[in-house]
Amino acid sequence: MDIGHAPTDLDTAPRAAHHAHGGMHELLEAWMLEDGTRLAWRPVRPQDAGLIGQFMASLSRQTRFDRFLSAAQAPTPALLAQMAQVDFRHHQAFIVTHLQDDEEVMVGDARFVADGDAESADFAIVVDDRWQGRGLGQRMLQALAEVASRRGLRWLRGDVREENRRMLSLMKRSGFFRSPHPEEEGMVQGIKLLLPPYPVRAFADTVPLSDI
Repeated sequence: MDIGHAPTDLDTAPRAAHHAHGGMHELLEAWMLEDGTRLAWRPVRPQDAGLIGQFMASLSRQTRFDRFLSAAQAPTPALLAQMAQVDFRHHQAFIVTHLQDDEEVMVGDARFVADGDAESADFAIVVDDRWQGRGLGQRMLQALAEVASRRGLRWLRGDVREENRRMLSLMKRSGFFRSPHPEEEGMVQGIKLLLPPYPVRAFADTVPLSDI
């Protein structure tokens, strides 16, 4: 499954309520699947709490467990608020959406939380079970790395269960180095050295996943 768990303060602490709007247009992208399905990659907004809640409720028990290390069926209002209210400085969060019957449906979530050293960050991604195996997880991870690089970060780090072979394979293909977790048994830590900042793509750009 294209998912990973990052044990950051996202799991336990409230998020900053302020949502930075400046420069957000540069973070919007339009993607296309091989079958022509169009998707949008965009920053999370405070009003997305309901959308995120629907997305999390639709995930399989295994996918929720791999992402959050908990298989709780219903996300709490506090968790939804934490995931939707981000400051886009310390915490960056993005969702992938698809228009279905003229309604926006969320199919993926990707985010990172920067460390105090401002050089590294913990990341996590999750893809709807019905959309896995289509290259979406790898595209999300690449897009997240691009954002982190443009924000001046040098490293991305993710913690994954040893049994989560699909995520470990994704991280390997994406250039992460793997090592045993220094503190948690049964967990693996993947670390990626980021390249210099990527050029910013315009919102109208369409990036076929088959080309990635």
